[in-house]
Amino acid sequence: FDVAIDFVVNGPSKRLVSMTGAKVTMGFGNDDSKTYAMDIVTNDPLSNNDIAHHSVRMMMLVKSLELWMRSDARVVRRDDLTRETLAEFGLTADEGYVLIHSGSRITFTRWQHYVELAKKIVADLGLKVVFMADDETTRGHFAEEDANGRVIFLARKLPFDQFDSLISFASVFVGNDSGPKHLAALRGTPVVSLHSSRISWIEWGQEQTGVIISRQVPCAGCALHHNPEECAQDVACMKYIKLEEVFREVHKLLV
Repeated sequence: FDVAIDFVVNGPSKRLVSMTGAKVTMGFGNDDSKTYAMDIVTNDPLSNNDIAHHSVRMMMLVKSLELWMRSDARVVRRDDLTRETLAEFGLTADEGYVLIHSGSRITFTRWQHYVELAKKIVADLGLKVVFMADDETTRGHFAEEDANGRVIFLARKLPFDQFDSLISFASVFVGNDSGPKHLAALRGTPVVSLHSSRISWIEWGQEQTGVIISRQVPCAGCALHHNPEECAQDVACMKYIKLEEVFREVHKLLV
Protein backbone atom coordinates (compact mmCIF):
# COMPACT_ATOMS: atom_id res chain seq x y z
CA PHE A 1 0.00 0.00 0.00
CA ASP A 2 1.04 3.60 -0.57
CA VAL A 3 -1.52 5.04 1.85
CA ALA A 4 -3.44 3.42 4.70
CA ILE A 5 -6.23 5.40 6.38
CA ASP A 6 -8.00 4.40 9.58
CA PHE A 7 -11.31 6.22 10.04
CA VAL A 8 -11.98 4.73 13.48
CA VAL A 9 -11.60 7.30 16.26
CA ASN A 10 -11.05 4.71 19.00
CA GLY A 11 -10.53 1.02 18.48
CA PRO A 12 -8.08 -1.85 17.91
CA SER A 13 -7.71 -1.01 14.19
CA LYS A 14 -5.42 1.88 15.21
CA ARG A 15 -2.71 -0.69 15.92
CA LEU A 16 -3.14 -2.38 12.56
CA VAL A 17 -2.44 0.64 10.37
CA SER A 18 1.25 0.71 11.19
CA MET A 19 1.48 -2.99 10.27
CA THR A 20 0.36 -2.47 6.66
CA GLY A 21 3.80 -1.30 5.55
CA ALA A 22 2.24 1.72 3.83
CA LYS A 23 4.54 4.70 3.26
CA VAL A 24 1.82 7.03 4.57
CA THR A 25 -0.49 6.08 7.44
CA MET A 26 -3.34 8.34 8.52
CA GLY A 27 -5.87 8.38 11.30
CA PHE A 28 -7.08 10.01 14.48
CA GLY A 29 -5.14 10.46 17.69
CA ASN A 30 -1.96 12.09 18.82
CA ASP A 31 0.75 9.46 18.72
CA ASP A 32 3.83 8.46 16.74
CA SER A 33 2.34 5.34 15.17
CA LYS A 34 1.10 7.24 12.11
CA THR A 35 2.71 9.41 9.47
CA TYR A 36 -0.26 11.77 9.68
CA ALA A 37 -2.42 11.92 12.80
CA MET A 38 -5.24 14.30 13.62
CA ASP A 39 -6.60 15.09 17.06
CA ILE A 40 -10.03 16.72 16.67
CA VAL A 41 -11.68 17.74 19.91
CA THR A 42 -15.10 19.35 20.21
CA ASN A 43 -16.83 19.98 23.50
CA ASP A 44 -20.32 20.68 24.78
CA PRO A 45 -19.77 22.86 27.88
CA LEU A 46 -22.88 21.39 29.53
CA SER A 47 -22.50 17.66 28.88
CA ASN A 48 -18.75 17.60 28.20
CA ASN A 49 -19.46 15.38 25.18
CA ASP A 50 -18.27 15.83 21.61
CA ILE A 51 -20.60 17.88 19.42
CA ALA A 52 -19.21 17.12 15.94
CA HIS A 53 -20.95 14.48 13.81
CA HIS A 54 -18.81 11.43 13.16
CA SER A 55 -19.26 12.00 9.41
CA VAL A 56 -17.79 15.48 9.82
CA ARG A 57 -14.68 14.00 11.39
CA MET A 58 -14.32 11.64 8.42
CA MET A 59 -14.50 14.52 5.95
CA MET A 60 -12.01 16.57 7.98
CA LEU A 61 -9.51 13.75 7.56
CA VAL A 62 -10.21 13.51 3.82
CA LYS A 63 -9.93 17.28 3.34
CA SER A 64 -6.71 17.41 5.32
CA LEU A 65 -5.23 14.80 2.95
CA GLU A 66 -6.26 16.98 0.02
CA LEU A 67 -4.58 20.03 1.55
CA TRP A 68 -1.47 18.02 2.37
CA MET A 69 -1.14 16.84 -1.23
CA ARG A 70 -1.92 20.28 -2.68
CA SER A 71 -1.44 23.18 -0.30
CA ASP A 72 -2.83 25.76 -2.76
CA ALA A 73 0.10 28.02 -1.91
CA ARG A 74 0.32 30.79 -4.48
CA VAL A 75 2.36 33.87 -5.29
CA VAL A 76 0.89 37.10 -3.92
CA ARG A 77 2.36 40.27 -5.39
CA ARG A 78 1.72 43.79 -4.14
CA ASP A 79 0.44 46.18 -6.80
CA ASP A 80 1.41 49.20 -4.72
CA LEU A 81 5.15 48.42 -4.82
CA THR A 82 7.26 49.59 -7.75
CA ARG A 83 10.91 49.18 -8.65
CA GLU A 84 11.34 52.95 -8.39
CA THR A 85 11.48 52.49 -4.62
CA LEU A 86 14.87 50.78 -5.11
CA ALA A 87 16.55 54.02 -6.20
CA GLU A 88 17.15 54.97 -2.57
CA PHE A 89 19.50 51.97 -2.32
CA GLY A 90 21.44 52.79 -5.48
CA LEU A 91 19.56 50.34 -7.70
CA THR A 92 18.10 51.34 -11.05
CA ALA A 93 14.57 50.34 -12.01
CA ASP A 94 15.72 47.65 -14.45
CA GLU A 95 18.78 46.38 -12.56
CA GLY A 96 19.07 42.79 -11.37
CA TYR A 97 20.53 42.02 -7.95
CA VAL A 98 20.89 39.19 -5.47
CA LEU A 99 19.55 39.73 -1.96
CA ILE A 100 21.42 37.94 0.82
CA HIS A 101 19.72 37.86 4.23
CA SER A 102 22.48 36.63 6.53
CA GLY A 103 20.66 36.81 9.86
CA SER A 104 18.31 34.50 11.71
CA ARG A 105 16.62 34.42 15.08
CA ILE A 106 18.45 31.24 16.05
CA THR A 107 22.06 32.38 15.79
CA PHE A 108 23.82 29.03 15.52
CA THR A 109 21.78 28.05 12.44
CA ARG A 110 23.31 30.85 10.37
CA TRP A 111 25.47 29.74 7.46
CA GLN A 112 29.08 30.95 7.83
CA HIS A 113 29.98 31.81 4.22
CA TYR A 114 27.64 34.62 3.17
CA VAL A 115 30.49 37.13 2.83
CA GLU A 116 32.40 34.82 0.47
CA LEU A 117 29.20 34.14 -1.48
CA ALA A 118 28.51 37.86 -1.94
CA LYS A 119 32.05 38.50 -3.16
CA LYS A 120 31.85 35.59 -5.61
CA ILE A 121 28.53 36.78 -7.04
CA VAL A 122 29.97 40.25 -7.61
CA ALA A 123 33.24 38.96 -9.12
CA ASP A 124 31.96 36.06 -11.22
CA LEU A 125 28.47 37.17 -12.21
CA GLY A 126 28.86 40.95 -12.26
CA LEU A 127 25.66 41.46 -10.27
CA LYS A 128 25.08 43.78 -7.36
CA VAL A 129 24.39 42.23 -3.98
CA VAL A 130 22.15 43.66 -1.28
CA PHE A 131 23.63 42.22 1.92
CA MET A 132 21.35 42.34 4.96
CA ALA A 133 23.06 41.74 8.31
CA ASP A 134 21.98 41.82 11.94
CA ASP A 135 24.86 44.12 12.88
CA GLU A 136 27.93 45.92 11.47
CA THR A 137 30.37 43.07 12.16
CA THR A 138 30.87 42.05 8.52
CA ARG A 139 30.76 45.49 6.88
CA GLY A 140 34.55 45.79 6.83
CA HIS A 141 34.84 42.75 4.57
CA PHE A 142 33.18 44.70 1.76
CA ALA A 143 35.35 47.84 1.72
CA GLU A 144 36.25 47.48 -1.97
CA GLU A 145 32.82 46.31 -3.15
CA ASP A 146 31.08 48.95 -1.07
CA ALA A 147 33.28 51.69 -2.51
CA ASN A 148 32.33 50.86 -6.09
CA GLY A 149 28.66 50.27 -5.29
CA ARG A 150 28.65 46.54 -5.97
CA VAL A 151 27.60 45.53 -2.44
CA ILE A 152 24.83 47.45 -0.69
CA PHE A 153 25.30 46.67 3.00
CA LEU A 154 22.27 47.09 5.26
CA ALA A 155 22.49 46.50 9.00
CA ARG A 156 19.47 48.43 10.17
CA LYS A 157 15.76 47.96 10.49
CA LEU A 158 13.90 49.14 7.41
CA PRO A 159 10.33 50.35 6.98
CA PHE A 160 8.38 47.28 5.92
CA ASP A 161 7.55 48.61 2.45
CA GLN A 162 11.25 49.10 1.70
CA PHE A 163 12.08 45.67 3.07
CA ASP A 164 9.27 44.14 1.02
CA SER A 165 10.40 45.94 -2.14
CA LEU A 166 13.97 44.70 -1.83
CA ILE A 167 12.68 41.15 -1.40
CA SER A 168 9.98 41.34 -4.07
CA PHE A 169 12.20 42.62 -6.90
CA ALA A 170 15.35 40.61 -6.18
CA SER A 171 16.55 38.30 -8.95
CA VAL A 172 17.38 35.68 -6.28
CA PHE A 173 17.02 35.63 -2.49
CA VAL A 174 19.55 33.68 -0.39
CA GLY A 175 19.07 33.17 3.34
CA ASN A 176 18.81 30.93 6.36
CA ASP A 177 15.69 29.17 7.54
CA SER A 178 14.09 32.38 8.72
CA GLY A 179 10.98 34.46 8.14
CA PRO A 180 12.21 36.63 5.24
CA LYS A 181 12.75 33.61 2.98
CA HIS A 182 9.06 32.73 3.36
CA LEU A 183 8.08 36.29 2.43
CA ALA A 184 10.35 36.04 -0.63
CA ALA A 185 8.64 32.82 -1.72
CA LEU A 186 5.23 34.43 -1.20
CA ARG A 187 6.28 37.27 -3.52
CA GLY A 188 7.50 34.84 -6.17
CA THR A 189 11.21 35.58 -5.77
CA PRO A 190 13.44 32.54 -6.47
CA VAL A 191 14.80 31.41 -3.09
CA VAL A 192 17.92 29.50 -2.07
CA SER A 193 17.45 28.64 1.59
CA LEU A 194 20.05 26.99 3.81
CA HIS A 195 18.65 24.71 6.49
CA SER A 196 20.17 23.14 9.53
CA SER A 197 18.92 19.62 10.19
CA ARG A 198 17.61 20.41 13.67
CA ILE A 199 14.07 20.43 12.26
CA SER A 200 12.54 19.15 9.04
CA TRP A 201 13.02 21.27 5.94
CA ILE A 202 10.03 19.37 4.50
CA GLU A 203 7.90 21.15 7.12
CA TRP A 204 9.67 24.51 7.21
CA GLY A 205 11.05 24.87 3.71
CA GLN A 206 9.64 27.62 1.53
CA GLU A 207 6.84 26.65 -0.84
CA GLN A 208 6.68 27.25 -4.59
CA THR A 209 10.11 28.60 -5.47
CA GLY A 210 13.79 27.85 -5.62
CA VAL A 211 15.79 25.22 -3.77
CA ILE A 212 16.55 24.10 -0.23
CA ILE A 213 20.07 23.02 0.73
CA SER A 214 20.55 20.83 3.77
CA ARG A 215 22.81 18.04 4.98
CA GLN A 216 21.85 14.45 5.65
CA VAL A 217 23.31 13.77 9.09
CA PRO A 218 22.62 10.94 11.57
CA CYS A 219 21.61 13.44 14.24
CA ALA A 220 18.90 15.14 12.14
CA GLY A 221 15.85 16.13 14.14
CA CYS A 222 17.79 17.09 17.28
CA ALA A 223 15.55 20.17 17.71
CA LEU A 224 18.35 22.10 19.43
CA HIS A 225 17.27 25.65 20.12
CA HIS A 226 18.51 27.42 23.23
CA ASN A 227 21.64 25.36 23.91
CA PRO A 228 23.70 25.01 20.72
CA GLU A 229 26.72 23.95 22.79
CA GLU A 230 24.92 20.64 23.25
CA CYS A 231 25.67 19.82 19.61
CA ALA A 232 28.60 17.42 19.73
CA GLN A 233 29.30 17.88 16.02
CA ASP A 234 29.86 21.66 15.93
CA VAL A 235 26.60 22.14 13.99
CA ALA A 236 27.96 20.03 11.13
CA CYS A 237 24.64 20.24 9.28
CA MET A 238 25.39 23.92 8.55
CA LYS A 239 29.18 23.87 8.67
CA TYR A 240 29.48 21.45 5.76
CA ILE A 241 27.22 23.26 3.31
CA LYS A 242 29.81 24.36 0.78
CA LEU A 243 30.21 27.75 -0.84
CA GLU A 244 30.49 26.21 -4.31
CA GLU A 245 27.18 24.36 -4.12
CA VAL A 246 25.27 27.42 -2.91
CA PHE A 247 26.82 29.57 -5.65
CA ARG A 248 25.92 26.92 -8.22
CA GLU A 249 22.24 26.98 -7.21
CA VAL A 250 22.16 30.79 -7.26
CA HIS A 251 23.68 30.75 -10.74
CA LYS A 252 21.09 28.22 -11.99
CA LEU A 253 18.21 30.42 -10.82
CA LEU A 254 19.70 33.43 -12.59
CA VAL A 255 20.05 31.72 -15.96
